[in-house]
Amino acid sequence: MRDKLARVLKKEAQVEQARGRLAGLPRLDQGGLEEIRRASTQLEKLQAGVEAGRLAVTVVGRAGAEIVVQEDFDPESRKTLGPGETARLRAGGRIRIVHPDMEIEVRSGDVDSLARAERAGEAHRALETLLRRHGVSGFAEAETRCRAYEACAAEAESARKNLAEELAGESLEELKTRVAAFGAAAATRPLATIASALATLKAQSDARSRERAGIRTRIEAWASEYGTPDELIDRLAGAKSRESALVARLSQSSSLPEGFSDAETFVRDFESAQKKLADLRVEVKGLEGDKNALMDKAPDQSAAELAVQVKDVEEAFRLELRRGEALEHIGAVARGLLGEGVSSIYDGIRSELEKLIAAMTGGRHLWVEMDGSLPRALADGKGARIGWELLSAGTKDTLALALRMAMAAYFLQGSDGFMMMDDPLVDMDPSRRRAAAQSLVSFGALRQLIIFTCHPSTAELLGGNLIRL
Repeated sequence: MRDKLARVLKKEAQVEQARGRLAGLPRLDQGGLEEIRRASTQLEKLQAGVEAGRLAVTVVGRAGAEIVVQEDFDPESRKTLGPGETARLRAGGRIRIVHPDMEIEVRSGDVDSLARAERAGEAHRALETLLRRHGVSGFAEAETRCRAYEACAAEAESARKNLAEELAGESLEELKTRVAAFGAAAATRPLATIASALATLKAQSDARSRERAGIRTRIEAWASEYGTPDELIDRLAGAKSRESALVARLSQSSSLPEGFSDAETFVRDFESAQKKLADLRVEVKGLEGDKNALMDKAPDQSAAELAVQVKDVEEAFRLELRRGEALEHIGAVARGLLGEGVSSIYDGIRSELEKLIAAMTGGRHLWVEMDGSLPRALADGKGARIGWELLSAGTKDTLALALRMAMAAYFLQGSDGFMMMDDPLVDMDPSRRRAAAQSLVSFGALRQLIIFTCHPSTAELLGGNLIRL
C-alpha cells in the first residue's frame, strides 16, 4: 500500500505538471486551425485571379514632386519623386495617382478585375484579423502551435488516465487514510540486501572450497611426479650437472648466423626452408611438364579471341587488385586500432567499464574482474565479489550494456564514428533503466548515439533528438 501511495503521488504530480504545461500554451484546436486554413486557401485563390488581370504603371519624375498612390483598394501612400526618379506601381485592377495639379485613375479592361481585387483585399484583411486573434503570423505557425497544444492535451489526458487506473476507483484521500492506518514502517533490512549478502557469502565459501581442493590436487600431483623432497633434491643436482655440461658445449660451438637470436629459431627456419625447397622442386617439375605439354599444342583461338581473353583477364586482375587494396586498407585500420597491444586495449576497456558499471548500479559495484576481454565477476567497495554465474538477469543486462559502451568509447576515441543500439533498456527494471539511461545520455554528449525503441517511456528517459517512425 505504501508503494502504491508513492506511485499515485508521483502520477498525480505528473498530471499537475501536464496540466500546467497545457495551461501555459495558447489554445489553438483543430477548429481554429481549419478556419485559418480555409481563409488562407480563399485568399490564395482570389490572389491568383487578381494576378491574371494585373496592371503595371511606371511614373517618371521630370521635376521634384510628391504624389499620393493607391493600388487597388489598399490604403493610400505618399511617394516623393526627384528629377529622373521612377516609381513602378502594380495592382490587380485599379491604380490611382493624385498630384496637386491632377488625379489619374487607371483601370483594367477586365470588368471583374476590380471586384476580384476588392474581394482579395477583404479576404486578406479577414485572414489578418483571424491570425491576430490567434496570435500567429501564418498558417505554418498555426499548424505547429495546434500540434503542440494537442500533443500536450493528449499527454495530460494520458497522465490523468494513468492516475485513475492506479487509484482503481479510490480517491487519493481514502488511499492516504488507509496507508496512515498501518502506522510507521518497521526498520528491517530489505530482502534484496539480505539475498545479496547471502549470495556473496555463498560465492566466497564456494571459492574457498574450490581453492582448497585445487591446492590439495596440486600437492598430490607434485608428490606423484617428483617423489619425496630428498628425491627431488637429487634430481635437481643431476639437472644442474647436465646444465653445466651443456653450457660448456655451447661455449665451444660456433655463433648463430646473423638475424637469429636462438638455436631453436634457426633450426625451425632451416627445416622450413628445406621443406619449401622440396616443394618448389616438385612444382618446377610439374611446370616443366605443363610447359612441354603446352608447346606441343598450337592455340585454337585467333589473335582477336586471345586479345578478348587478355582483356577479360586484365579486368579480373583490376577487380582483384581493388579488392586487395580494400582489404589492405581494412588491415591498416585494424593494425592502427590494435597498435597498443591487446593488454592495453583490455586495460582501457576495463577502466571505462568500471566507471560505467559504478554509475549504472548507483555505486553498488565499483570494480570488475576480467577474464581476458570478458568480465568474470563484480565487486563493491568493501571487496564483496559476485561471480558472473550468480548475477541476476538485470545485472547481467546492465553489465552487457556497460561493456558495449566501454568498447565503443575506447575504439571511437579520436574518431567521428557512431554507435547504434536497439532497445537496450527493454528488459531492465525501472531503477536500472533510469541509471542506464543517464549513462547513455552522458555517452551521447561525447559521441553520436542512435537508439531504436518502441517504448515512449524509454524515449522520454533518453531525450535527445526524437524521430517518430
